[in-house]
Amino acid sequence: IREDELRWMLWHDVEYARKRLRESIAEDDEQNFRGSHFAIALFAHDYEIALSLLDVMSDVLSTDQIAYYRAYYSAKLGRYDDAVRHITELIDAKEDALEIYYLISERCGYYRLAGEYVKASADADRLVELVPDEVYGHYQRGWIYELMGNDEAAMENYNRGIEVDNSYAYIYLIRGEHY
Repeated sequence: IREDELRWMLWHDVEYARKRLRESIAEDDEQNFRGSHFAIALFAHDYEIALSLLDVMSDVLSTDQIAYYRAYYSAKLGRYDDAVRHITELIDAKEDALEIYYLISERCGYYRLAGEYVKASADADRLVELVPDEVYGHYQRGWIYELMGNDEAAMENYNRGIEVDNSYAYIYLIRGEHY
């Protein structure tokens, strides 16, 4: 696929671009264009292809990156159980508190999207435990409490988050919406 042809396809006919991408992958026996195929799959939002290409990207991507992308693309496809499994494997392998915090916040979002509010709430509690003076844990926890119907706990968390960091605009937006 020529670059100008690809740009036209992606802007004008994404389904045709996906079809051509699949054909190009099938013809690429030596995996010479796997990086290009991967990039095109992402531009076309074809996460199924992106997931399948991760296996042949191990010389370019680290094991951690592959696990993270597996989780992320699985979530994009609505496969939240897979996303949680992959991100949990990463969490279990980490020792750095900041990395663990970031990965737990990702998993919390996957649980929330799957409607697993009790599990999401446990992850949000862990975020606040790990870094009590970080607004994002309070924001996540408030949002989850709101989804669970616990308005009082939601507002407490939104307010606490604002006390911690009054520059995080989203917490104001979600609190205002909740009011």
